[in-house]
Amino acid sequence: MSPYMKRPLTLQGVNSMWNHNGHPISAFKVNDHVQWFLNQMKDKPHFLQDKVVQYFQENPHKLTLIMKPDKNFEAQEQAKEKALLDSKISKLSDAERQQIYQQGNGKVPLQICEQPTNEVTYFRALVDASGLSEEDIMLLPLFTSIVTQMGAGNLSYKELDQEIQLKTGKLDVSLHLSEDPSDPLRFRQALLLSSYCLDKNIESMFSLWKDIITNVHLEDTERLTQLIQLGAAEMAQSITYSGHRYSMRKASSSLSHCAHLKEKTSGLSQITFMKQLAEKQNHEELLRRLKKLADDLFNRTPMRCSLNTTPDFMESAINSLDSFLHQLPVSEASADYKKLTVEKRLLETNHRHWRQRSNLKKHFPIFHHAFASTSLLDLQTAYEAKNQKTHFVLPFSVNYIGQSILTIPYCHPHFASLKVAAKLMSSKFLHSEIREKGGAYGGGAAIGKGGHFMFYSYRDPNVTKTLKSFSSGVEWLLEGSYSDQDITEAKLGVFSEVDAPIPPGSKGAALFLEDISDEMKEQMRNNIFSCTRQDLVNVTQKYLKNSERVGTALIGPENSYTKSEDRSWNIETNEL
Repeated sequence: MSPYMKRPLTLQGVNSMWNHNGHPISAFKVNDHVQWFLNQMKDKPHFLQDKVVQYFQENPHKLTLIMKPDKNFEAQEQAKEKALLDSKISKLSDAERQQIYQQGNGKVPLQICEQPTNEVTYFRALVDASGLSEEDIMLLPLFTSIVTQMGAGNLSYKELDQEIQLKTGKLDVSLHLSEDPSDPLRFRQALLLSSYCLDKNIESMFSLWKDIITNVHLEDTERLTQLIQLGAAEMAQSITYSGHRYSMRKASSSLSHCAHLKEKTSGLSQITFMKQLAEKQNHEELLRRLKKLADDLFNRTPMRCSLNTTPDFMESAINSLDSFLHQLPVSEASADYKKLTVEKRLLETNHRHWRQRSNLKKHFPIFHHAFASTSLLDLQTAYEAKNQKTHFVLPFSVNYIGQSILTIPYCHPHFASLKVAAKLMSSKFLHSEIREKGGAYGGGAAIGKGGHFMFYSYRDPNVTKTLKSFSSGVEWLLEGSYSDQDITEAKLGVFSEVDAPIPPGSKGAALFLEDISDEMKEQMRNNIFSCTRQDLVNVTQKYLKNSERVGTALIGPENSYTKSEDRSWNIETNEL
């Protein structure tokens, strides 16, 4: 860790003691505290047990709160919504009904989520980015990283940066690649625009977005060169502390089209591409390509948006968004999108069910289908999965190893068991084999939403031993020699991820970005809870044992294993 990063962490550690009337210098005397603890344990073998009794079992300062749900709550909320809808419809004239019908054609779907955001509004938008050439796809990460740093409208890049910092928390553009949670052959490819600001600055935030979308400055070659060189250096340095992520990405890239694009746009291929761009002296042609890409992407429809803000401000936020959308360009080829406006709501937004659960699918029936014909691609016609082993040779003293097995997507009934299996194998087998015995900094297993079951090791001195540990982990799961307590702990570990707290600004993001609804999450919880030892054995046998869809990637120095092992490894040598 950099010493510049250690300093604020050290100060944070001191703050806790200082704020509770402790002496700040005492916090630095780590050895004294450790020695005191060792003396206590030596003199009192049950020291820790006594503390548990003192502060947990016999502590009178506690409060027990029991909450009982209303079994009829869902039915009551649905009845209220139906009554409100019927009331609204009954008051509509024929002309108003026709107007609402016309407004529903070719409009921008909007997901709203009313939350206690403390007078902050969060905005997200997805813009279709499918159908691009391989060359343009490679340029997308660069495009998204510079588009808010080149200046826009009447503002230079310095002035734009000042306005962004003064009026917003951030303006961010990124490439969004997301597998369909139910169909492994489909995925979404889009640009994600995201920002947040104080409620009073929402007009300024949308004005900045309008300038970027309609008039981004892509003429300054010196500024572009500076950003490319900075980005290329940061990406190359990231391998040392995120090498296991790059190896997993590379391992998965041979198994699905979406994983292939993720590796191209955020993996080793992108690092190599950026290095090549940084070495070029003239970027005039690159600027022309980026300008053409901006014209193509920012004139596209369909678009879909989401807003998270307080109930009192939601109407104002929607009006500001509506005004913003009216100012955006629309491609002439999109006949159904003659004017961009917000999809009008049929229901009031002050229902507790809608506000707290963010279950908006039934309120916006076109939400899940807005991109169906344009950015959900069929894997069978676009990509052929194949086994592949790749050694990316870099002058490191350690290795980063990844192995990926293509299994099943998020909504499959067996996905939860594979998730528990990954957690169980990581904590009870791979940790001891790869870290404690093998000497690596870390290792484990995980499964992604698209069904890639991945093994990894981090800063690993071994290669063959670790790859054998991956296979041995599968055998260990099949033997079933772990205890019921081990399974319970693995489930708790998975639940800590599935039910991690979600801040108000991110409520509903899983539905908006990943198409994962509350019902899907609830079914996942039920499947995790009901997972048994036999389920773990069954899914391991079915999906992990002798799988024919396996990718392996190694980042590290040259070794005799990848050179001699039946010449099955593809060895790539590059200096980053």
